[in-house]
Amino acid sequence: MKVSLIMSVYNTEDYLKQAIESVVEQTYTNFELIIVNDGSTDNSGEIVDSYAERDNRIVVIHKENSGLSDSRNIALKKVTGDYVGFIDSDDWYEPNYLEQLVDYIEKENLDIVICGYFLEYKNKTVTRLSVDKPTTLSREEGLREIIADKLIKSYVWNKLFKKELITDEMPVSYMFEDYATVFKWFVKANKTGILNVPLYHYRQRGGSIVNERNITNILHFFIAECDRTKYIIEHKIIDGMYEWLRTKLITTTIGTSKDIARYAPTYADYKKHRDMIVSDSMEFLPCKNLNLKKRYRLWLLLHYPRLFYINVNISLWFQFKKRKNIFN
Repeated sequence: MKVSLIMSVYNTEDYLKQAIESVVEQTYTNFELIIVNDGSTDNSGEIVDSYAERDNRIVVIHKENSGLSDSRNIALKKVTGDYVGFIDSDDWYEPNYLEQLVDYIEKENLDIVICGYFLEYKNKTVTRLSVDKPTTLSREEGLREIIADKLIKSYVWNKLFKKELITDEMPVSYMFEDYATVFKWFVKANKTGILNVPLYHYRQRGGSIVNERNITNILHFFIAECDRTKYIIEHKIIDGMYEWLRTKLITTTIGTSKDIARYAPTYADYKKHRDMIVSDSMEFLPCKNLNLKKRYRLWLLLHYPRLFYINVNISLWFQFKKRKNIFN
């Protein structure tokens, strides 16, 4: 069984060799590594070319910078393997990553396999496991878990997918593309397996999409949440979760509006983003399952946006005062 691995690279010369070497040193050797150099301005392009010259399993594509989603979509058109996996260019695999995942695929006849991972901080490593023992899920069980985004997170990088499942490309107009896409790949998966072994090292860096908090990231996650919710409901993907999804989306609407109120430099900036957020959320109202506190916040958000904005910033001021007193 051949595995196609995809890596998008943009200015990660300090970490790139470790990432590539963790692939070429895999104990399972029947793979190809497709690297898309997304217009790097450092030495990343030269580094990936040097590896491709030494190992014919590595294919390199150079292109102008157009973002992670576009890079992955381009690579997906080039895959020749039976299964597809992903690795970020600042992360790395355990040496037996592919061996263990492929063994479990063949043993259980899986369409998707998932492993645990390590969160790699500068001064510590944290292990993340979803299950206590190897676990297999039916199509409906797998769909419920990926939609709930708890037992199965919507990352691409700790999973292998049967190639035939990947019929939906990633959106290129916003970040958090995996959150808006991966659940679609589960729709056709009859059987999903989860290993209780950490095999992927996920480096935590300041400035990464996940770790950076700003208005753009906040809005992009909200857009991904909206697209995800609309798709699931419109395509009737899973019974019994639609009201839960509506409640989750409205809760995200309130939380996003609070975050924008915190980060927006002026009320006018906040109001512009708030109007877009509210407009995109209207089709999910009314929402039956909100608690009283959330209903009040939603009422403020819809009818008295300035008061909502003021309340958020007053609460921030009190939180700051409290922290300041603690440090004193």
